[in-house]
Amino acid sequence: MKRLEDIPFKSTYGDVPQSFERRVQYALRRTKEEEHMRRFTLRTLLLAVLLACLLAAVAYAALSSQTSELFGKYWGKEYQEAAERGSLAPGTYAMRLGDVCYTVSDVTVTGITLLEERTEIHDDLCSSILFSGTVAPAQEVPLVLATQDSLASDPWNYMYQLHGGPDTIPADAVSIADKAEETGAGIMQVTIIANGILDGQGALLPCTVGFEYDFQEDGTLVYTMEIDLEEPIAREEMTSYTLSVYLANQAMEVASNGVNLEPVGDRLSQDWTVEIQANNSDA
Repeated sequence: MKRLEDIPFKSTYGDVPQSFERRVQYALRRTKEEEHMRRFTLRTLLLAVLLACLLAAVAYAALSSQTSELFGKYWGKEYQEAAERGSLAPGTYAMRLGDVCYTVSDVTVTGITLLEERTEIHDDLCSSILFSGTVAPAQEVPLVLATQDSLASDPWNYMYQLHGGPDTIPADAVSIADKAEETGAGIMQVTIIANGILDGQGALLPCTVGFEYDFQEDGTLVYTMEIDLEEPIAREEMTSYTLSVYLANQAMEVASNGVNLEPVGDRLSQDWTVEIQANNSDA
């Protein structure tokens, strides 16, 4: 999972909210990174728009709604067990920003705490909020998605950095640049990352954030997100949660060197607030 530390915010993310910049400056508490981690690069809509977003992600609904399975797949048994022991709000929330649809699925509050020598799970605490979801083009818009890490020469539907490195790229893989040219599609760099959890006054609770993206076979992006509170809260005290998520997308074009991607036009960004009712009886 990416660890957000000192990064060039303007060059990587454009204009980001101050809360996001402050959040990613926190030192993260894990002292050892998993060997397979790849490098870090990092209002209300009409019902019809929300339905379009959900339909855009329907092919991966079964996957993206299983936060516990995704965390187990990428980050191990302890994360999966923590997620399974603390379901908060099963279901999918959808938002469209420009030509891109974002979903948040299965927000799960857990008592997982990572210490230097061990991992603990305290079922009476809210210490880590886990969720997953998808990023996909709106149905009517031909787009090839890219992340902040992506090069024009990278596969358009396979994130090799998360699956063993460049030697694992399929022999018949098609690059982002070639896929866009073949289909007449635009290239869109997309971002989704949690700002954190808001308190009753609308201020962000101190936390750190980790995330990972993974392309699917059709180019849809599936992600996992982790919000670790600096000060855990008693689960019984939390009757609802206000999740704040930063969304952004930027049209891109292939640079003259044929390798890099360069921005075109204006960058769209928005803080998306999702109100979640706690279901502590499931914990």
